[in-house]
Amino acid sequence: MSRKKSTSKMGSFRRRIFLETLEPRALLAGNVDVFVRGGTLFVQGDADDNVVLIQDEGGGTYSVLGLDFDADLDLGGFNSGPTTINGQGTGGFEGDAVLFHGVTNDINVDLRGGNDGLGIGNNLENLNALAEECFDIGFLPDDGGGTALSGAEINIEQAEGTLLVPRNLIVNLGDGDDFTAIDANVGTLNANGSTKKGGVAIINAGGGNNGVAFGTEGGDFVADDLLISGGSGSDDVCVFGTGVRDFLSVAIGNGNNQEVRLGGVGAGHAQIITGNGSDSVNVNSLELDRELTVVTGGGDDFVSLNGFSAGDGEGPSGRANNAGIIAVLTGDGSDAVDITNFDVDNMTVDTGSGDDGNGEREGGVFVSNGTITRTLVVATGSGNDLAQVNNISAHDLVVDTGLGDDGAAGNPIAVYNVFVSGNLTVVTGSGNDFAYLHSGDGGHSNIKGNVTVDTGAGDDNLEIVDQTIGKDLNVFLGSGNNIGGVGGSIEEGQAGDAEGNLVVGRNLTVVGGAHHDLIGLFNLSVHNDLFADLGAGNDDLFSNGATVGRNATLLLGSGDDNATINFANIAGNALIDAGSGGDSLSLNFTNVAKTATILMGSGDDTLNIFNSSANKLIARGGAGKNDTFNNDQGIEKNGRTSDGKIDVQEFEFFNVD
Repeated sequence: MSRKKSTSKMGSFRRRIFLETLEPRALLAGNVDVFVRGGTLFVQGDADDNVVLIQDEGGGTYSVLGLDFDADLDLGGFNSGPTTINGQGTGGFEGDAVLFHGVTNDINVDLRGGNDGLGIGNNLENLNALAEECFDIGFLPDDGGGTALSGAEINIEQAEGTLLVPRNLIVNLGDGDDFTAIDANVGTLNANGSTKKGGVAIINAGGGNNGVAFGTEGGDFVADDLLISGGSGSDDVCVFGTGVRDFLSVAIGNGNNQEVRLGGVGAGHAQIITGNGSDSVNVNSLELDRELTVVTGGGDDFVSLNGFSAGDGEGPSGRANNAGIIAVLTGDGSDAVDITNFDVDNMTVDTGSGDDGNGEREGGVFVSNGTITRTLVVATGSGNDLAQVNNISAHDLVVDTGLGDDGAAGNPIAVYNVFVSGNLTVVTGSGNDFAYLHSGDGGHSNIKGNVTVDTGAGDDNLEIVDQTIGKDLNVFLGSGNNIGGVGGSIEEGQAGDAEGNLVVGRNLTVVGGAHHDLIGLFNLSVHNDLFADLGAGNDDLFSNGATVGRNATLLLGSGDDNATINFANIAGNALIDAGSGGDSLSLNFTNVAKTATILMGSGDDTLNIFNSSANKLIARGGAGKNDTFNNDQGIEKNGRTSDGKIDVQEFEFFNVD
């Protein structure tokens, strides 16, 4: 390779260095042994602090330069003194690189103990940018790096092009607080895209607080696998602008405040594992042929995935196998997950137990602006959690927030602006939960299959607004004092406000539980049957603007219940059973095409019917002694008309308006 001249204040980088006289210092000088055997370049450090730079001179020749890096860094204090090559000043001159020829296979680096630094690459500016971006260490003095030669005017010759590793790159940084920046292409390919030989990059950071950065925006390539690992300690890992033909793995051990970042990366499939501790994972612009798995373990973790695709053949291998799976598992702890702008086949987000809402955003799990060919599952586990899903297209969608008080009045569990070609299921588990299925900002949700919402035990607040549902809508409020607005919002003691339209293609089922339920049914269009069971407790039902294509059944259950039904149109039969207790039922501007059967049950009840009609009315006051029927139908006593269209019994009092 040809070489180009560069003049810069660059510490002790490359070739003969011309420097001002320095004061003598007693430093702990490290040494690396370098040799070529079997076509492999071996670089082996010692227990002291080693800092070296490896560059590709072309034609199987590589240079190794020992650096003098003296800095107080977050990853640890480097105090190497001038690192020597093979026990002496490199090339006979302080700061001079040594050339090694005949490298046709691997580059194998083992720096062993000490606080070590390693640069592999021909472009010094790229290496410096990698280190600065990933773990805030600059090789260059002007960018925060500290070297014994800082401030000296030096002349540097650097190799042109990208450093090429003929076969495999193996790096062991060893125990200690280490860092490495690598800008390299690893392995070679045949014309048909198959690997000639090798093509694996293995980088083991070892124990300690380490930093590993690989790739540039120029587009490095690894012919097979890129495997980055760390041990105990806090590690920062970055992979930028890199194509990995098969497997990309970042697996760092337990440690606190660890960070993994991927940007502009393509791979066959990938995994990120950070172990226990409070960790951060940031992925931007990722293209995969198959799956991505992110496992952050216990701790308060933050995961951000932005702009990625999987299973569409856009990764390095170009294989479209329809198996793009994204799995994000953050384990126990207070976690935050933000996933946006994606196109995959399947996605699972499981944040484990803990109050999920810790991180850079308010809330726990946000999934938005994506296309999922098959299923999206969001599970936040036990704890006081928040989950929001919006602007999503999927076949099936499941949100399960588990035990705990999930959502809040101003920040609910929310699913909005979604298109689901299969089924939508929302389960909030026991606890005092807030869950809203609504239209968001001017959007509209369309679910072709069934929608099932189960808020579990507890005092829950539910709204389902502005949806088109192809099949059934099933709402289970569970035991507790619940507020459920289906078709609009409703508040305690208020009839609520209708918002948008709720269209149900087949059947609507609403089931309350024990205790007090406040349920609103607004702007409904139900193609087949409507069934509502408020269960035990003193319940309130408000209905305004419901259209039912076949039959409607309302069971108010035991307790002192109040129900008001306005502007309902029922094409078939209607059955209203108020159950035991002192109940009040009002029908206004309501029409039943066939038979309306009203059973007030035991207790002192009141039935009000105004501006309403039915082909046949059957009304029973029940076992109470003070049942009242107020109407504008001219019904002023118990009895049955000669045509059988009105059959009223068991009322003690009548008031005709």
